[in-house]
Amino acid sequence: HPYEIWIYPGEQAVLANYFSPDASQWRPTARRRLQILSLQSLPIDWISVTPSRITIQDVQTVKLSGK
Repeated sequence: HPYEIWIYPGEQAVLANYFSPDASQWRPTARRRLQILSLQSLPIDWISVTPSRITIQDVQTVKLSGK
């Protein structure tokens, strides 16, 4: 089953700023660029099944700018 996953590589408290109408609040502090992406599949309960294979079809990055 295909799924789309969005990842925010920062602190959860700062994520709310991305919805601010003031673009200067989207990323109030500078941080390093994301260089490594790791994917783990963990069962969330006793009945969940761990997949035998995961295929990544695409990885895209988005850069938000207030300009």
